[in-house]
Formats: sequence, C-alpha cells, structure tokens
Amino acid sequence: MLKPLACAAVLAGLLAAGSSTAQSGPTPGVQDVAPGVRVVDGAKVPSTSLDATALEAVITAKKSLRAVRGLLGGDGITSAGPDRTVLHMYKVHDTVTAKDMVVVLFVRGDVIVDHLIQ
Repeated sequence: MLKPLACAAVLAGLLAAGSSTAQSGPTPGVQDVAPGVRVVDGAKVPSTSLDATALEAVITAKKSLRAVRGLLGGDGITSAGPDRTVLHMYKVHDTVTAKDMVVVLFVRGDVIVDHLIQ
C-alpha cells in the first residue's frame, strides 16, 4: 500500500539524468518552496553507486535504517510518510546494471517497515 504512493511522488524527480557524489548538508537539487512542499531536480540530486541486489539483501536482512544509512551515505531526502513513517529517498546508480534507480525507505524509529527499489 505504501509503495504506489511513494513511487509516483519520487520517480519523476529523482530519475532525471545526472549523477554526482553524495554530500553532507542541504541536499543539492532539493528546494523547499513552501512549508511541506519540495521541488526535486533529479539531475542535481547526488547519486550513490552500489550493487542494488546487495542493497536489497541488506534491507531485507537487517530492517535497520542505521545499517542501511552507511551504505547510502546518510539520511537521503527525508519527508513525512504515511502511517507515521518517515520517508528516506535516495538516488542510486546500480553498478551491475548501470541503471539509475530510486530507493525509498519507509522508516518508523530505526525500523524499515517497507521499501521500494525501482
């Protein structure tokens, strides 16, 4: 139920062309235009290169944001999600398929309650 909501909201902006290295501080490509409203320019959002299959295995096995955060380089783009969750969104370049992907984690506390890799 959570996946279709997040997929539509995230894929268009984050899968735009372009890639860079992850940085700390305000996320490049993300602009707050009003309270609770963001514009995401996927061409400017940092991308992390890794094996998406290995990432899926870690998410499924650990179910911990703390464990996955290190692989993805931080908190990603965060926002309030459905059912009292926090969304953590990342742009990932899969080193195996050479494709850009979006990773969306639905987190409550430190527990990943659902995820989407597409």
